[in-house]
Amino acid sequence: MKKRSVSRDLEKQKIDLGIQERKIKQLEERLASQKEIPAPFDGMVTKLNAVVGLASAGEPDVVITNESRGYRFEFIADAPMLTNLGISLEDKVQVEVQAIGDQQPTMLEGAILELADAEPRMASSSDKKANQTATIARKVVRVKVAASELKGGEQAWVKLTKRSQQEGLLISNEAIHEDRAGKFIYKVEERKGALGDVFIVRKVQIRATETNDKVTKVPEDGSVYEGDLIILESSEPLQDGNRVRLQ
Repeated sequence: MKKRSVSRDLEKQKIDLGIQERKIKQLEERLASQKEIPAPFDGMVTKLNAVVGLASAGEPDVVITNESRGYRFEFIADAPMLTNLGISLEDKVQVEVQAIGDQQPTMLEGAILELADAEPRMASSSDKKANQTATIARKVVRVKVAASELKGGEQAWVKLTKRSQQEGLLISNEAIHEDRAGKFIYKVEERKGALGDVFIVRKVQIRATETNDKVTKVPEDGSVYEGDLIILESSEPLQDGNRVRLQ
């Protein structure tokens, strides 16, 4: 009786052991199969959020793109400037590329692939006049260039431009002054006389529509015309009606 009871216990333990062995085998197979995450398409990893030992925080573990062909470069620019230029994803840009040892650069077409946040920079003294914040937000601009002649390691330059929707004239900021009435410039009027030409200063109020750190655009509203003589600097303080001598 005891012998039969022990035999039954041994058989039961063998069955339990076989079940545990199958479970272990299944777990080993699952572990081996889940060491790799198959992608739904061939592409390039652009962002990796997975951290060893930590569960996902809601973001995808891996971000990939099927834009696998071509080359990329990136640069950092002020976010307000990119906004003013209207730069957005998939915008086409002209890229100047030059390989090491080449004499002449090559013009290629690129596309804005990604706009990512970058560390803000401290605002300069000129920036603080227009913006009281101590820092200026910046973006990492990643540009893709697809061309068969590229090998990698070339230097690249990109020029971002935006055509104004308003016509006007560009005036150097050195010529623009400001008082309580607003912005103004000093124009030079030439008057013919019996004793020779006389140059008179005229104070002209202007209306600025766009500006940057070098020039200001004013509309062609009759106050300023193309070809007008505008004073950039003078050796003496100026007033409306002064006679001046051109140098």
